[in-house]
Amino acid sequence: MRPCPILLSCILLSALSALPACEPITPEEDDVIVDSEEALMPAPGDNPAVTKCVGKCAEIQMKYGVRPRTYSGYLNSSNDAEVEFLAAVAEAKSVMSKVRFADGALRPFLRSELTVNFIVEGGNRPLDDNKTTDINGFGIGIDTIYANRNAVKKWIPSELYQMLSSYDPKHPDADTRFHTRTRESGARSVTFDPPTMRLAVRANDGMFAMFRDAAIKKIGAEAFDALPDEGKFFWTTLFFNAGAGGAGAYYDAQGIDWYLTAWDKKDDSIKYGENAQYNALMRTSTFEYMKATSIKD
Repeated sequence: MRPCPILLSCILLSALSALPACEPITPEEDDVIVDSEEALMPAPGDNPAVTKCVGKCAEIQMKYGVRPRTYSGYLNSSNDAEVEFLAAVAEAKSVMSKVRFADGALRPFLRSELTVNFIVEGGNRPLDDNKTTDINGFGIGIDTIYANRNAVKKWIPSELYQMLSSYDPKHPDADTRFHTRTRESGARSVTFDPPTMRLAVRANDGMFAMFRDAAIKKIGAEAFDALPDEGKFFWTTLFFNAGAGGAGAYYDAQGIDWYLTAWDKKDDSIKYGENAQYNALMRTSTFEYMKATSIKD
């Protein structure tokens, strides 16, 4: 869920396509996705104790040109936040997959992709802090969920949608879960802090599903369903982070198999973490690695 016009590193996008304006949606504009104006942020690092990349890790690193991160430490229910996180991911997988099948998809959502997306979007912070309430929505990649409340409605619990719909712009300070800020365009934007870990995960996973819808709309359902899991994840995370306009421009320029193009520069997340290709490849390599080694789908 990233900027429109987007990315600190995406000056080149202006040469690829004209990106859509980022105006808040109204309740009637259910199919409109509002992209964030925040700069693309690098995903968090991984367990510093893991210093060698061998075996499956080395194989995946060779494939993508980027070393996969390992977040297996968040999967052992070592604190209350992790317990609630894992339960919420299982819930999201079950509920959202039923919606996906009803839409005609051939494959469900995977526990691995929902787990990895929450962590790399910043969910590692409340997990590290064992924080189970009042989760910073801006910090977990859901900074536009209020504006996108109708587009994401079918993917989130009704109680969460009701919370989002309860915001009164005439009294912006009445509910401390909501925060207003001025965007670069001058328009006011509203962010939302989920009150529990469960709703934070469901909000993040709902946004993931919403951007998968955007990717399917751009690529086509048949072509998208034919992609392997890592291809689906690559395009979904790219849409999530580069926004529908930016990711669509990359798709037009690079084609559906761009996820197979390995990163050919130094694997340096400090230098390239805001580059859309590097960022998506790092997240995709992490997804593929954790799917193969740590998470049962």
